[in-house]
Amino acid sequence: MDYEQFLKQVTDDLKYSIPNATIEISDVVKVQGESYRGISVRMNDSPVAASMNLRGAYEHLMDGADYHGILQSIHDQAMEAVSQGKGFDLDLVQDYGKAKERLCMEVIPIRGNEELLTGIPHTVMEDLAVIHRIDIDDHAVVTVTNNLLDHFGISEEQLHADALVSAPEIRPAEVLPMHEMLGIPERHAAERTS
Repeated sequence: MDYEQFLKQVTDDLKYSIPNATIEISDVVKVQGESYRGISVRMNDSPVAASMNLRGAYEHLMDGADYHGILQSIHDQAMEAVSQGKGFDLDLVQDYGKAKERLCMEVIPIRGNEELLTGIPHTVMEDLAVIHRIDIDDHAVVTVTNNLLDHFGISEEQLHADALVSAPEIRPAEVLPMHEMLGIPERHAAERTS
């Protein structure tokens, strides 16, 4: 069974265990080369879909794990993901007045993201690009695409100016010691430097 067949089998099986959902194979485009082909699960009463990368589950299957155990785990993860999306405020991606209060910025390398950047408004700084996202909650962000920018009816310049105002409020900058960034307890960091 190759990965594509695995996705089809999982999709078909989940349709029986989650009958009130639309489950499809989908391609997810992400920055930093982390795009993947997986599945999307959207409850029929929700405008939001959860995307799942099943590459790890497929590798477990290829290593000899039981398919039904893997399917149960995927089912549980899908249900958890869609339950997190139930409180999603659709106005955040439809109404710029609300979206601009949740704008943040992310700096990504241009190299490796050239194709992705053709569909995303961005500001170039040397070999980096500043992209804009709408911070939905602790679990989700929506990248502002050219289509979304057109929907909002604003310019790239206005988007960037608004993000400069809102980003420090919702994602304030922090300066942290390197050991904290790496998750090393302070006492271990002190031992390594002495």
